[in-house]
Amino acid sequence: MLVSSRFKYRCSLITLVSVVLTIFTVVNPALGQTRGFPSALPAPTLAIDTLLSQWQAIQNDLRTTVGSKRRPEFEFRLLTRGALGGNNVEKFSASQLPHRIILVMGGLQGSIESSERFAMAVSDALHDPMDTRLAVFRYPNDGSICESATVLHEMLTDLHNQSPATKVSIVAHSMGALVARHAIEPTAPKKSCQLPCVDQLVMICPPNHGSVLAQYADALEFPDALSKLQGGLLSFNQAIESLVNDGLGEACEELVPTSSFLKELNSRPRADGVRYSIISGTGGPITPLIRFATSVALKETRERTRVNQLPNASDVINRANELLLSHEFAQGLGDGAVSLQSATLPGVREFYTVPMNHGEWAQTDKPQVQQLVQRTAELLCGQPAVIQPLVPQRAKF
Repeated sequence: MLVSSRFKYRCSLITLVSVVLTIFTVVNPALGQTRGFPSALPAPTLAIDTLLSQWQAIQNDLRTTVGSKRRPEFEFRLLTRGALGGNNVEKFSASQLPHRIILVMGGLQGSIESSERFAMAVSDALHDPMDTRLAVFRYPNDGSICESATVLHEMLTDLHNQSPATKVSIVAHSMGALVARHAIEPTAPKKSCQLPCVDQLVMICPPNHGSVLAQYADALEFPDALSKLQGGLLSFNQAIESLVNDGLGEACEELVPTSSFLKELNSRPRADGVRYSIISGTGGPITPLIRFATSVALKETRERTRVNQLPNASDVINRANELLLSHEFAQGLGDGAVSLQSATLPGVREFYTVPMNHGEWAQTDKPQVQQLVQRTAELLCGQPAVIQPLVPQRAKF
């Protein structure tokens, strides 16, 4: 797949802005001490805005020029106990398939390696239950949720046809929970689940009602490709091809709270015969004190931009206000990407919280993630649910 010099130019510009942003991240505290925090705030914010606009321009160009040549990769892999990696489910005969499969799915920008690590940790917590196998599902991690859900539905249907006695428990992190819901939930009331093999869904930090961070999330793809380029793992054209095959930000559009995708998905009833559980994180990075200081700083900065007649800067500050003061970022109200309120789902009473942030779920050496693993294992064992109430909302500043 060949790319034009326009792509290389924009990628170079993104790299430059990233460097500038890093410098401001380091220098900003010193600026705050000498000039006051509000006056230093717009510089990195404007740098982020430039970074995102250039990256979105690249994605739009790629969608137009090479989007039709995408070769998305999907894989339903049964894991081999004691080692990462495994075999595609199609390689097993019906007699070799277990009574239960625990299927682990990652989320936006997630890797199959993260899913495997979490699956192994859960298996250890379950103490190797008899006649149970682990599996992971790989899909384009920022591609269309609808497309991935369709493929998952087809794969689970094939599994059921191959081995009708096999049951599936799905453990899905973040966007993976939406892929799973779209695959198993009926499109109309009083319609039974179209996947009789699935009888459990454990959702970890699910953005059931979207996230205000969705409009920025597709920029996470670029650092991943850049790291591969710098590490010599891929050539420039290979990196672009990897970006295209892995999706071009379609998922980010679907994760916006007002998206038509979420409206349609949340109009569906829960699937009959499926036990739903939600585990959400409360380890957002913004403490109440920082939240208050940030609100004051943004207010003063907005006033400066109004007095100096800087409408573009004012727009950036307004978006920064929405982002930094959101429940997604607030400690106790979100995990840094998904708020507790967004994680809730009508009809699902089993709701638990863990003091972790959104990206920690596969870092199984951390105590808070070990707590997540233990709770997941308990749910998979069918232990009686002790309903945990939502954390009361704090007052907004």
